Amino acid sequence: MEFRIGHSFIDEKEQLRIILSCFFSIKEILKPFLRYSFVRNPSNFITKTTTMKKLYFLLCLGLCVSSFAQSNVKADAPNIFIDCQTWCQMTFLKQELSYVNHMLDRQNADVFIQITSLETGSGGDQYIIEYKGQGRFEGQEGKVSYNLEPNISDNEQRNSMLKNIEKALLPFLLKTSVAEEVSFSINKETNNETNTESLHDPWNAWVFNLRANMNLNGQQVVRYTNLNSSLSANRVTEKSKILFRFFHMFNRQRFTFLDDDGNEEVETYDITGKGGRLTYVKSITDRFSAGFFASGEENSFENYNLSASVQPAIEYNLYPYQEANKRQLSALYRIGPQYNNYIDTTIFDLKEELLYRHSLELQFTKVEDWGSFDVTITSGNYLHDWSLLFASINPWIELNVVKGLRLNVGGNFRWIRNQINIPKDDVSREELLLQLQQLQSNYSYYGWAGINYRFGSTYNNVVNVRF
Repeated sequence: MEFRIGHSFIDEKEQLRIILSCFFSIKEILKPFLRYSFVRNPSNFITKTTTMKKLYFLLCLGLCVSSFAQSNVKADAPNIFIDCQTWCQMTFLKQELSYVNHMLDRQNADVFIQITSLETGSGGDQYIIEYKGQGRFEGQEGKVSYNLEPNISDNEQRNSMLKNIEKALLPFLLKTSVAEEVSFSINKETNNETNTESLHDPWNAWVFNLRANMNLNGQQVVRYTNLNSSLSANRVTEKSKILFRFFHMFNRQRFTFLDDDGNEEVETYDITGKGGRLTYVKSITDRFSAGFFASGEENSFENYNLSASVQPAIEYNLYPYQEANKRQLSALYRIGPQYNNYIDTTIFDLKEELLYRHSLELQFTKVEDWGSFDVTITSGNYLHDWSLLFASINPWIELNVVKGLRLNVGGNFRWIRNQINIPKDDVSREELLLQLQQLQSNYSYYGWAGINYRFGSTYNNVVNVRF
């Protein structure tokens, strides 16, 4: 089913007539004020006349154009606010949804639309559009969901979003005068038997992805080269999930110096790494799952010739997994052996070792009308020495505090006591400045905070892409 909204436009001649009529009306109103300013300053009358005429003209014209722009507000049309928690082209949506009023704040809207997304097994996305009536539409709510393939264009993606937002708006449009301009079309040739058949998938839900990136930049004496490639093979169904990824990376920094005799000297510094990671998850119930993590990799930055591990894992989610786009409270526990073979002798005088470690990860996610909140807390240690532990917290919060006021805060803090891979030898100045090697540290952190306050007109209908 499709529906269309009819539009009524004012042609260019009528627009010009309205603006000119407004201009001359305001001119007559402001004449006494302009004449009074000249009478009070007769000595500067000639020099001020030209300037005042220009300002007078611009003031009248500006007032008329801005007042005409206010005519874009549609009486009786739904006042909507779109809270996009994923990828959206808001300018495009405003242009196409021109038959409703777009509000600057959620509190002023009578239709609140929130868009979230989850990644599908094929690498695409499932979009969930939830709508809720406020004010005159209080009590009316629901949701629309749809899936998109991973290889579609941006144009296809934004058109699909527009189509489904229009589906969400339809119940509200039918309760306003805009309903008179809505037309419907239903595809009567739909084959119901075909829709109920199970589609044959020759790939059996397997999705493969090859990726390679190269980044070059530099100048006469400094050059940087970054090469990254990966191969992934994933299979995601309702019953299980298999994720495999093989990766390779190469980073080079090249410096050219002049010695005392004017001869060039070249020094290069490399960071390399490669490896593979495998994750398997089995769905037990709608809240419980089990599986394992396995990995093996080498990394010059982290002093590994080889680091390999296998960790069985279990996870429990307080809420059903189907609600993950809106809320989640999960606990993930993993435990298992880890074998390390080091490039350089470590601070514990070891070149290789076999260890056992475990960790617990707690994640809480909440997406509501007032904003969203997400925090992940992780802690773990090596079982042979519980003092070799780590802990981290990663909070992120966005709040619509009051009308027009938005606050966002986030960051990450890590408490580090488990760096068993640090080389015994001192770090050179070059390695320190160029970050060629992982450094011993008891903690690391980063954070951000922002505040935005917006006030003025509550409407946000006009789209002007000039300049």
